[in-house]
Amino acid sequence: MTTWHVFEQCLAYFRYFAPASGNAGSGSYWAGAVERQGFGSDDFLIIAATGTEDFNGRAFTALMEDMARDLVFREGFGEDGTNLIFRIGESEGHDGHAASRYMYNAMALLWHNS
Repeated sequence: MTTWHVFEQCLAYFRYFAPASGNAGSGSYWAGAVERQGFGSDDFLIIAATGTEDFNGRAFTALMEDMARDLVFREGFGEDGTNLIFRIGESEGHDGHAASRYMYNAMALLWHNS
């Protein structure tokens, strides 16, 4: 959830975000947060993840799908123009093991996209 609060208020200071299973708001809410701060689609990258066994996985997946329907977010696999990457870890829960795996993979993508 902290990642979402930083995204909502600090796009002037941070460009890359890696939320994991923190579900809040809707696609239009987060698009509005980008616009309220005076930024656009090219100003950030979100690499998000959840697991099939995460108690919050369905809700988080629904949020990511909702965000992908909004024009501010461009879902993809990291190709040029992508600003939303979403992965679901098979058999991953809401725990430290999953978080470590998500961060490891997010960092590899961030290094590739920076």
